[in-house]
Amino acid sequence: DAHLPYYPPREYRKKHAPDVDPKEICQEAHNHNGGVDEADFEASRKLYNAEIDFLDDQLGRLFEFFEEKNLEEDTVFVVVSDHGENLGEEGMFGHQFSVSEQLVSVPMMVKAPSLDQDEVEEQLELRQLYSIIPRISGIEKGDPEFGKEKALGGYQRPRMDLKNIPEHKKSDLDKRLSFVR
Repeated sequence: DAHLPYYPPREYRKKHAPDVDPKEICQEAHNHNGGVDEADFEASRKLYNAEIDFLDDQLGRLFEFFEEKNLEEDTVFVVVSDHGENLGEEGMFGHQFSVSEQLVSVPMMVKAPSLDQDEVEEQLELRQLYSIIPRISGIEKGDPEFGKEKALGGYQRPRMDLKNIPEHKKSDLDKRLSFVR
């Protein structure tokens, strides 16, 4: 779980953020956006990287378990996130008030016996998973939209404590943010 608050296990914190105490830094996105210095952003990035490393190891353990039990040939794994994180880019932290590349470009991993490609560069929208997962599971025919060169997304009006939002972002607060690729 690479999501705020960042409290990675001790061994991962020692590896990636030995100089950071998660209790000593701001772990609330709306407070970060009020003018936090680069050192705080850097500490958050270190903790985030520790969380990602821990998650990667946990996925490895899961895959090994299925392999040991001879279940991997009957299993489809899908790992995806609903959004990324700003970790100091443009002075922002978290995933509010932005449709930046860091937030909308998230990796997806699919591990299935029916797949013969190691990596696919096509982009997709999360809602396409409803048709992709059954297809690679052999349950139904695929979505004809898969692999098209477009994606839509957005961010609905934020609802949160507004006192710590940077002035340059306040004009966006009553707007719906959208993007098209």
